[in-house]
Amino acid sequence: MIARHAAPAPATARMPRILVVEDDALLADGLARGLAQAGFAVTLCARGELALAALRRGAMMDPSMRILIVEDDATLGSGLGRILQSEGYAVDLMARGEQAVQAVQRERFDLVILDVGLPDIDGFEVLRRLRGGAQRMPVLVLTARDTIDDRVHGLDLGADDYLAKPFAMPELAARVRALIRRSQAQSGPRIVHGPLALDTVARRAFLHEAPLDLAAREWAVLEVLLARVERVVSKESIIQAVASWGDELSANAIEVYVSRLRAKLEPAGIRIRTVRGFGYMLEEFRETH
Repeated sequence: MIARHAAPAPATARMPRILVVEDDALLADGLARGLAQAGFAVTLCARGELALAALRRGAMMDPSMRILIVEDDATLGSGLGRILQSEGYAVDLMARGEQAVQAVQRERFDLVILDVGLPDIDGFEVLRRLRGGAQRMPVLVLTARDTIDDRVHGLDLGADDYLAKPFAMPELAARVRALIRRSQAQSGPRIVHGPLALDTVARRAFLHEAPLDLAAREWAVLEVLLARVERVVSKESIIQAVASWGDELSANAIEVYVSRLRAKLEPAGIRIRTVRGFGYMLEEFRETH
């Protein structure tokens, strides 16, 4: 399983990253905490094949939903990370509020789990800054202060859910799943990417406002890529996402669908990049003159 433990850094800096390959969870967590305190970002892998994949993909590869945990209790934070990794999420763990605000400004997250009692600025201030900066990802607030006033204050600041400590891990995992489902549903039935528009309800596509003919699996592959713009999506992730369309698919079949999509989209300036050994990335659309 992989987690990222990051130390505070200036908003414009990239901190050195160390890969720890260790299957003893307690030892790995101890190493991660020590290295993070020394100013390093740490990636933990419990198995050799995951370590090789992490080394090859670098920081760009992120096929799963990505969750930021902001929790200064190292034991609780590591436990949350392991539970969510087992659910298939990529997890970043940070202990300070300022650090979390900077991370959200630099990176994309699908959900933030935010403790109120942080050692620098408290979780409420972090939440205020996130919402003040127009960050709309769901935020689940964790707190030991389970009073009505605290809950109301957090919800008024823009929290999407509230969970009092102590809590059961299965309940937290269920709330995470619900928040991500709700966020995806609220993203709207229309997806726009430059001159491309998808109506996810009517299942119709338009390019420069003209109807674009897409086969069912081409649509499915494109929808997966549009959900992860500027992130690498592995062929395996695409196969899992479109499997419900029919029979079991091969990696070669995905290559065919991507090739067809490129033929239809690249003349309009929409690029799907191949990242060798990993999969594909739909690039951010940029106007050309």
